[in-house]
Amino acid sequence: MKKNQLSDEFITHIVDWNSGKLNNEQLDKLLEIFKNELKKYFFSRIEESNLIRIINSIIDKGSLLSDCIKHPHHCEVICAIACCSNYLSDILVRNPELLYQLYNESYLRADINTDEINSEIHRSFKIFKKIDSRIKFLKKIKRRYFLKIGLNDILGKNELIDTTRSLSLLAYAINSNLFDLSYKTVLEAHGIKSTKRKYCLLALGKLGGNELNYSSDIDLLVIHDKNSLVGASKKIYYSDIMTETIKLFVSNSTEFTDLGNLYRVDFRLRPDGNISPLSRSLPETINYYESRGEQWEKQMLIKLNFVVGDVNLFNQFQSFVHSYVFKMSSLNSPLEAIAKMKNNIEEMHWDSSNVKTTVGGIRDIEFIVQGLQLIHGKIIPGLRNGNSLECIEILYNNDLLSQSEYNTLKGAYIFYRRIEHFLQLMNNTQTHSLPDDANQLMQLSMYFGFGSSAQFKSTLGKHQQEVRKIFNSVINLEGENETGKNVLDEIRFADNKRARKNIEFLEFGTGLVAVKSFDAKTTDRF
Repeated sequence: MKKNQLSDEFITHIVDWNSGKLNNEQLDKLLEIFKNELKKYFFSRIEESNLIRIINSIIDKGSLLSDCIKHPHHCEVICAIACCSNYLSDILVRNPELLYQLYNESYLRADINTDEINSEIHRSFKIFKKIDSRIKFLKKIKRRYFLKIGLNDILGKNELIDTTRSLSLLAYAINSNLFDLSYKTVLEAHGIKSTKRKYCLLALGKLGGNELNYSSDIDLLVIHDKNSLVGASKKIYYSDIMTETIKLFVSNSTEFTDLGNLYRVDFRLRPDGNISPLSRSLPETINYYESRGEQWEKQMLIKLNFVVGDVNLFNQFQSFVHSYVFKMSSLNSPLEAIAKMKNNIEEMHWDSSNVKTTVGGIRDIEFIVQGLQLIHGKIIPGLRNGNSLECIEILYNNDLLSQSEYNTLKGAYIFYRRIEHFLQLMNNTQTHSLPDDANQLMQLSMYFGFGSSAQFKSTLGKHQQEVRKIFNSVINLEGENETGKNVLDEIRFADNKRARKNIEFLEFGTGLVAVKSFDAKTTDRF
């Protein structure tokens, strides 16, 4: 098979699937429609295999092909999914009935509505009594909405901010219902019908900022009002109830079945990380941040958001967070701390192909935005916002970014995040790095409208250079690592990977920013 051409095998399939419904002239027209659609993408044997699998999953293939002539949009949908996402292709092959939903333009264009999703979930939970059946339904909901969101993304019908918001709203609906289900299951297991104690599940990271990727980890935090014994006959501490709930929730969310998993959920950003209880009371949580909270945790809390539980408890914590994070004055410059953090990231995790962590990448933009938020958020309420794109807009509207800086940061951020989305949507994997495979890189390049991989890489490099200039002017990074050279590279360790991990532990604890075993003074002294 020649690149970007239909194979003889596919043409033979078309003739067999036709079942005499189309004459030769109509068949030629159908093949021409397919060829015109496929010109938009990198098309090889892999993509053609997806196309064959999708069509072959339909019972009445002849009617499907006839409709593609009457409604070329149908062919557009099939080709877009086959060429851009093995993951979405697999969903359609398993549930071919969903294809006809995607043909409905009003369905495709309708916004994601959490009330509608919640209503559908609640109805299903009344039908399905077993927890396994309910989780299976949640997975089906997720796959169906991913198909809708992903197709709109591939066809360019939604802006990036709409795509990330849709993914986030879907995650809020699924995770809130799953956590509530886990909580009620634990209470029931202990014979507790009701309790006065309250809890709150909070979102951090990309979910908290309503800017979720297709394959993001879900960073979460749980707090409760206070710890006391609950239950009628056999008493148990409420903190133990919450611990059991979180463990059940994590298991239900991350377990893989034939329908995949729901989300990779992560509670390691909680105070003291893995060495601490999974849930703390509100007073204990506040006391931690006031006495031992660090710079990266302030940046983390910018993206705090509500998922499920007691809203009043959330409001109390959020009120503290705003006063804690957006202080009018601080003994230490947040920009200096951010500069050190970014320098460490680049020294320990240098990867020029990673659009997230590389020089001038996504992390640079996020740190620029967060640094300015920490400085100006006290007097500009709009900056107490976890969404990067929205904050770039607010910074510009308040003359904290020039027109040129605004255009550069917004354009680069959208470009980078769309790269992430394409790579993650292809195989439903968490990746931020450009592919090594030449065909995959060309596939990515063509998706962005470039005639060659070299043109794509050149544009990417220009974005990185321009972002880095702004980062240097805002953050004032000292000893910046522009070349990728690392002092550790000059040392011949017996086990290089292990040595780097040990050094990282000695400086930060058990992780770079996600898990903290040491306080700020220990890190600085190291």
